[in-house]
Amino acid sequence: MTITTGYSVAEIRSFLVQYDQIPFGQKGKWVDAQPFTRKQLYTWIRALVTGDLDRGLVPRNNDPMTYAARRKKMTEELTSDREKALMKELAVKEAALAAKEKELASQGEEIRRLEETANSLGKAIGLLHSRNVSEPDADEEQSSPKNS
Repeated sequence: MTITTGYSVAEIRSFLVQYDQIPFGQKGKWVDAQPFTRKQLYTWIRALVTGDLDRGLVPRNNDPMTYAARRKKMTEELTSDREKALMKELAVKEAALAAKEKELASQGEEIRRLEETANSLGKAIGLLHSRNVSEPDADEEQSSPKNS
C-alpha cells in the first residue's frame, strides 16, 4: 500500500504547500473544497514530516509521527528527569532539616537540664545563706566559753 494512491508525489507536495500558505481559520474550508479528505491530508503531512512521502510509505499510527508529538514526549521525559532531580534535592534538604531539628531538641534538653541544675544550686545557696545568717549566734556562744 502506498501513500500516493491516485496522486503523484509532486501533486501531494503541491497540495501541502498550498495548505501551508493558507491563513489560519480558512484551512478547513479549503480542505472541504478539495477532492481528498482531511484524514488523507493529515496522513500526507505526517509522511512529509517523517520523510516517508518521497519513499511512498504510509506512516504507522502506533508511534508519534509529528514534531509536536515528539516534542511533547521529549518534554515529558525531561520534566520527569527534572522532577526526579528536584525530589532528590528535596530529600537531601529534608534530611538536613531533620538533623537540625534533632540537634535543636538535644540542645533544648541540655538547656532544661542546666536550668534545673541552676535552680537547685540557687536553692542550695539560699539554704546555706539562711543557715549562715542564723548560725553566727551559735558561733559566738561557742567562742565565748573559750574566752572565759
